[in-house]
Amino acid sequence: MGPAWGLDAAAHTWLLVLATTLVAGACSVAISWLRLRPAGSLFHIFAFAAIASIPNQPPLWQGMLVTVLTTMFALLVGFSSRILPSHRTPWSRPPRIRRTPAEKRAAWLEGFGYLVAAALAGTLATWAGGRLGFGHNYWAMVAAVVPLVGHTTRHRVRRGVQRIIGTVLGLLVLAAVLLVGLQPWQTVLVMALCQFGAEMFIIRQYLLAQVFVTPLALVSTLLVVPASPSILLRDRIIETVIGAAVGIAVVLAPGAWRRIRQGTTTA
Repeated sequence: MGPAWGLDAAAHTWLLVLATTLVAGACSVAISWLRLRPAGSLFHIFAFAAIASIPNQPPLWQGMLVTVLTTMFALLVGFSSRILPSHRTPWSRPPRIRRTPAEKRAAWLEGFGYLVAAALAGTLATWAGGRLGFGHNYWAMVAAVVPLVGHTTRHRVRRGVQRIIGTVLGLLVLAAVLLVGLQPWQTVLVMALCQFGAEMFIIRQYLLAQVFVTPLALVSTLLVVPASPSILLRDRIIETVIGAAVGIAVVLAPGAWRRIRQGTTTA
């Protein structure tokens, strides 16, 4: 989304941070409310911010057409297993979702966490990027919400650390791919392989999944918006470190606040 409503580049950047932050909080609440999986709003943030950051937007109808056709193709592939009678299951209406007051409160608190993490990461990345000369602040916002998904604090912090390590390893893979100098059709095949690897490991081992996700995301960016690969690699690692650090801090903040309050009470 290029500068709109007469806004300059800086104002447009901050508008994008604000809009992505709102998407992060709202989609997190909606996902929790509907009990969808995967939890959180990571994919919603990435989809919204990545598309909104493209400088030259195609006509809206083209984007919607591609989205609808892609979704229909994915559904077709997903239902293809039903061709075999042994893989068919009867259609049944899912039970009505009944939410307890505790679940509603947890959904709003989780949404607030996503809101805070995305806002802080976007703000820090935009501020630092303006002074140090790097961009793609939404990468920091995506990395910031990664640690928010997990059953325990330790698991969430581990996801943040794995995001950083996996990104570094993924950048090494990307550097090797770029050195080969692939043709566009060969690049598409590499993207397909990376997508396969990401889907295979995203649930089982997040660090390994990032080794595939990182080159997938950056190769896609290079195909849409040609840029210097070295600058993209630099931006990716800096933004990831900023975002993951913010996400880990947001995860640890409630526990630290409780300890401070308990210490104040006992004193």
